[in-house]
Amino acid sequence: MKSGKIATAVCLFSTILSAFAQEKDPLKTSWSTETALLATGISAQILGQYRLKQMATVRSIDLQKSDLPPWDRFAAGWYNPAASTTSDVLVFVVGGAMIYSDLWDKTQADASWKPLLEDGLILGEAFAWSSALNLNVRAFRIHPRPFVYDTTNGSSASERNAPEAAGSFYSGHASEAFLGAAYFATVYPLRHPEFKHTGWLWAGAMTAASGVATLRVVSGKHFPSDVIAGAAVGTALGWGFATLHQRYGKDSETGWQFNAWPQVGGVAIQAVKPLAAW
Repeated sequence: MKSGKIATAVCLFSTILSAFAQEKDPLKTSWSTETALLATGISAQILGQYRLKQMATVRSIDLQKSDLPPWDRFAAGWYNPAASTTSDVLVFVVGGAMIYSDLWDKTQADASWKPLLEDGLILGEAFAWSSALNLNVRAFRIHPRPFVYDTTNGSSASERNAPEAAGSFYSGHASEAFLGAAYFATVYPLRHPEFKHTGWLWAGAMTAASGVATLRVVSGKHFPSDVIAGAAVGTALGWGFATLHQRYGKDSETGWQFNAWPQVGGVAIQAVKPLAAW
């Protein structure tokens, strides 16, 4: 029963990718690449979550602001729940910008669902990698969250004593916001060749992501160095995953097509590349 469900899932996954491959599109996907990226990202993410939960807690009384870099000290002790909640909302707005754009395009014309499904898949992979990197780096306990440095800022003892509060570097929210912004600024002009304001799009996307990063500092969840590092990692991942899947040269018109169907005891996979593409 379990092997049958896995075979069905593989068939569905490969059918979606095959549909992607058969339409002209500025991006490309392949069964092997997407499976490897998803499996690696999710596995590393699970490891990071385990490591983060195993971290020893820190005590506010043992912390000294002087141990922090000069550019981070001013934020030690900050705590603002409202700013934290706002950043939680905005990270979905900025991070999912390309998805919202695809949905808008779908409502404006009788367009294919392909761009939405494709961007959803690629962004899902990118966010899995972003989360995996963030959780595993935070597990090294480079420094605790800013609000842990002060017991009189309104934060609860349970918040300060939580294992995850011991690892602040680097900001996952900033990374995800900049990832979504960079992916949007890279892919939107590819899906809309008539768009001529790429520079302004990048500026606006980066500004929106910077707003999320700023709120993470104001909320007392991260230091400036945390959000700067998160911004760098997120931008690299957003641009990198978009570029990795971009079509070039002959591959921009033809490429591999993947199909799969259930077989007794497993699943059969077929990979086809038109002769014109060689």
